[in-house]
Amino acid sequence: MTFETPRTDHPGAKLPPVPGEKTGRIDAEGAMTDVDADFETNELHAVGRTCVRCHGTITASQDVRRHLDGSYQHEICPA
Repeated sequence: MTFETPRTDHPGAKLPPVPGEKTGRIDAEGAMTDVDADFETNELHAVGRTCVRCHGTITASQDVRRHLDGSYQHEICPA
């Protein structure tokens, strides 16, 4: 049984535009971002939870990271 090698001399089909491509902008790093997105307001808060690193209670003004196991850690841990 012989297999035919796929042809590579034809250019690929034009891909559809990425959602938001026309409304996006390219930032200094060259990544596409949404014009209306405010990345500074994308913090995670876990008031009353315990930090797995320092074992302190997380307050409302502290940003946190969530681990894959569901535990939380201060974004900037005071320990």
